[in-house]
Amino acid sequence: MNKIMRGFNKNKKVFHLKNVNKQSKILLSIIILFLFNTSELFPVESWPSDGDWVTMRDYNWVIYPNTLNRIRERQVDLVPDSYGVIAYYWSSETSLFFRMTLRETVEFFGRLKRGSWFIVLDTDMDNYMDWLIQLEEKTQSLLIYPNEDSYPDNSPDKSENFTVPSPISAGYVRVLSAGTAANPFAVYLDIQVPFSALQKTAFDKNISYTTPFLMYYATNKDDRLKIKDILGSSRSFDGAFRQAMLYTPSRLTSFGRFYDTRDANSYTDGGVWFRNEDLTVSGLRWPTYSSPYYNNGNRNVKITDSDNNTIWSGFLTTTTSGTFQNYSLTSLELSLLPGIYNIQIENPLIPGEYNTYDFFEIKAPIISVGKATSTPVLSSGSNAGYSIQINNTGNIDGILTTITDILPYGFTYVSGSSHGLTTSDPIINGNQISWQGNWNVPVSGSINQDFLLKSSLVRDEYLNNATIGGDNFAVKNTGPTAGVQVKAPVLSLVKSVDIESVTPGEIMTYTVNYSNVGDDNASIIFILEKIPETTEYIVSSADGDEMTITYSHDGGISFDSNQTSAVTDISFQRTTVLTPGSTGAVTFKVKVK
Repeated sequence: MNKIMRGFNKNKKVFHLKNVNKQSKILLSIIILFLFNTSELFPVESWPSDGDWVTMRDYNWVIYPNTLNRIRERQVDLVPDSYGVIAYYWSSETSLFFRMTLRETVEFFGRLKRGSWFIVLDTDMDNYMDWLIQLEEKTQSLLIYPNEDSYPDNSPDKSENFTVPSPISAGYVRVLSAGTAANPFAVYLDIQVPFSALQKTAFDKNISYTTPFLMYYATNKDDRLKIKDILGSSRSFDGAFRQAMLYTPSRLTSFGRFYDTRDANSYTDGGVWFRNEDLTVSGLRWPTYSSPYYNNGNRNVKITDSDNNTIWSGFLTTTTSGTFQNYSLTSLELSLLPGIYNIQIENPLIPGEYNTYDFFEIKAPIISVGKATSTPVLSSGSNAGYSIQINNTGNIDGILTTITDILPYGFTYVSGSSHGLTTSDPIINGNQISWQGNWNVPVSGSINQDFLLKSSLVRDEYLNNATIGGDNFAVKNTGPTAGVQVKAPVLSLVKSVDIESVTPGEIMTYTVNYSNVGDDNASIIFILEKIPETTEYIVSSADGDEMTITYSHDGGISFDSNQTSAVTDISFQRTTVLTPGSTGAVTFKVKVK
């Protein structure tokens, strides 16, 4: 048993069976099975259906051509299938799936035939290996290595991060017939790897469902990391990466890379932007000038909200090498609501089909304005109280710069009445008053500006209109609101005379009946009467209940209590309030000359 344990290589999980008898081999097989079964193997997922696999393409978005190596070890010779495709991939939320087409099967009675099959991944696009997935015959294992210890290079660490022994029987590898006329014994070699196997503690090149990466496949006739056959025309790892397409598992049919420049890095989403800013973007691995999909570098782009409504559409232009850096895409309008927005690009391969490449967040206030009055009913000429209320239900503070109020007809601002947001009197321009400054409207908060207006003397209902503006939100308007009912007395006068035709010497009696037909008290009432020129006032004939009577002798310029001098005008001033609906009368007599 000591011989058995000494033969166990921890790094490679290889067992040397020399000098072990048959009985010991059986025992050893049990021990090996036990050791492997105690490894952390993740559940095998269902394989993608044939229609799900995504064709792998090179940096020019074209299907990899076959290099026609015609290698003697046919199980490591990459060839096209009946669709002309050499390599595919697919992804679920928890696993990656790889498919390569080989000239001959890699399997012999459930075991791998001679050779190694590699999947090489580069997450930061520096053309150096970050992860190596190796299926090899020597150990009959699926091995996954990070490249951390000696990075940057294209040699993986010596210790694997994840191992699957007997991967065919374990369900992580399968071989399917893919024969064609040119290669009747061709097969698909399918490999699946959970994302957890591509993650290592404190390693900054871990791969998850949303991680973009460069990828290519390669093979060799033994377990050494040497290229026998490879996707593309390069014979080196860094050359193969330069020819490789960029893949993102969460966006299976979205090749290339596109990201807004506020992303934490080019592999993340969720850059934060604000209204009135220019949205800038960068990208790479788009069709170059030599690609049939170049289209003069023009790429149609649109921005959609969380309900997939298009809020902007346009295009950007890449360089001849298929890149763009800090490209100003569009200015973010003040009307945009806070939330998550998607950036979609038309698929160069399928006109009219748009794929989502990135999303970003707009942080913004949601500002509303209202207006209320504390005096919905008031007497004419009295002060009306108003309050302009500004609310913010967005996710950042609003920056308020202007408050404007359009005064109702006949209303005037009461000096010194401002309070709340500011105590400064507003700028007055005709029937418009405005306050200007720089104030914060807090998230989930509100601010008020209160003031007084002296009301009109005219009885009516008056509406008011307020407008606000700011640096990070569009202009908001209350519309006609905060109605105020101005109450006022309305005096009705009816004058009559008792004789319609007269002769000299006759006496006429004039009567003025008055009434308050308004909805407020009439506190000051003057009735002025002119003595007709062809008559003379009869002393002590003027009368009226609750009236003070005075006389003018100079045509109404001045008045006194003297009745003996020639009277030209009479003034009746009521000494008590005339309530709504109340009436009264005054009279005076004249003699016809």
